Amino acid sequence: DKFKLALPPSPPPPVKSDIALPSSPFKVDNKTEIITRFVKGMETDRSLNIQYTVSSILKAPHNPSLCSRFEAALGNMTDPTMVTELYFCGSLEKPKRLHQILLDGFTEDDFIHGEFGRGLYFTKYPSKAAQFSVLGKLLEARVGLGSVETVMRYDRTRRAASERNDSIIVPGRLFHAGEYGESAMLCQEYVVFNTSQVMPLCILSYTYVA
Repeated sequence: DKFKLALPPSPPPPVKSDIALPSSPFKVDNKTEIITRFVKGMETDRSLNIQYTVSSILKAPHNPSLCSRFEAALGNMTDPTMVTELYFCGSLEKPKRLHQILLDGFTEDDFIHGEFGRGLYFTKYPSKAAQFSVLGKLLEARVGLGSVETVMRYDRTRRAASERNDSIIVPGRLFHAGEYGESAMLCQEYVVFNTSQVMPLCILSYTYVA
């Protein structure tokens, strides 16, 4: 299988300290925090020649069932403290699902059949998530990453992290051979294979600043 054999060059492996942890898995962010994350994320990508601004934020309503599943998933993780906010890389495939995901969470029908496996793909960087998302809209979620496995090999058949790991971090679908440093870092994606590890937070609408 050519996907199993392909081995992209290795960017520096990510480390746990790269992930900004919220104060609580169920912390409610205000709009200022959401906007600040977006702006800082965009500013990190120095390849952008224009500025973007947040035009609206649609927050997920409280869903007790979704909260219970998320809490149970965290409890089953190898490292339940590894929880962070990330942007979903996949609404472009099923744009009509976006608002339903915000209400009820993800299902396996939302899984991306990507180069690194069949799962939900996420990134810290809004500029990269935008390339896989509905134009002008990003879905931000709180993701229980748990114990993160670094994976370099393409494998479209992958359906889980290896034993004792809860998610994987990969070079990313936008990574090209020869990219290193900041360019390679921006392309990295996290993949989770259990929908209960994800709690949708908001749909963030943005426009460019003229």
